[in-house]
Amino acid sequence: MEAYGLHVTILGGLSYAAWQVDCQPAIEEVLHREFVICDDAAIDPLARSEEFLDDLKAGDFAAASQKTSRRFQDRQGVAGLRALVNKHPILSSCQCRATATKNKAATKMTLEATFKDRNDKTTTGTIEMVQEDESWKVDELTIP
Repeated sequence: MEAYGLHVTILGGLSYAAWQVDCQPAIEEVLHREFVICDDAAIDPLARSEEFLDDLKAGDFAAASQKTSRRFQDRQGVAGLRALVNKHPILSSCQCRATATKNKAATKMTLEATFKDRNDKTTTGTIEMVQEDESWKVDELTIP
């Protein structure tokens, strides 16, 4: 019996536009990579963190707060999110960002988010995710 494999290539967001060249790998590099999803359990927390960051960028602090853990809401709430964006304006003005998994456990995950602004300034932060009520929630966002 012959074994078959599945190769998935994601091509979304590729462009030759100058501002994207610094944010994403070259098209040729992406086209020649083999992507393997070994654990699809990592996809949901990454997607939830991206939704949270999208809400912060849009200034929708109520929606962002809905994606945070009870512990985060008790500590910071909507006012804390607004203060965080005021302290770190790159959260609302970034031109591109990338999120990657640093550490993973059954109910906790640490993500690293890199933000880049119009002036090519790069800032890296950490997003702690926890599983709460059968959903992944942001438990902490740290930006130096």
